[in-house]
Amino acid sequence: ALTVCDMLLQDGAEVYVYDPKVTKDDALTEFRYHGTTVDESRFHFTKSPEEASDGAHAIVVLTEWDEFKTYKYDQLYTKMMKPAFLFDGRNVLDHAGLEKIGFEVHAIGKSRMSGQSS
Repeated sequence: ALTVCDMLLQDGAEVYVYDPKVTKDDALTEFRYHGTTVDESRFHFTKSPEEASDGAHAIVVLTEWDEFKTYKYDQLYTKMMKPAFLFDGRNVLDHAGLEKIGFEVHAIGKSRMSGQSS
């Protein structure tokens, strides 16, 4: 997750993070440990997935927390810019269901197979 956030920040993105098990201070400590400087004006921690996805271009799932499987993604989708992208870095989500909602789904590290989304 650290590497992806760093790459997005280096590309000039505004990064909004929701992680139920990590604090912003912990994340910043981890960045510093790896010698990475973070522009905190573009690195935001939120209190909910709804807050993180509001006005977003994409959702990126980088951890396997069980709660990520049960979110009301249809509600997150309505708050996002369109087209709305979802990158599943752990291949833990229902890609077909997410595509029915309207997401353009990409499974990181998984090839696209007939009848499956990637």
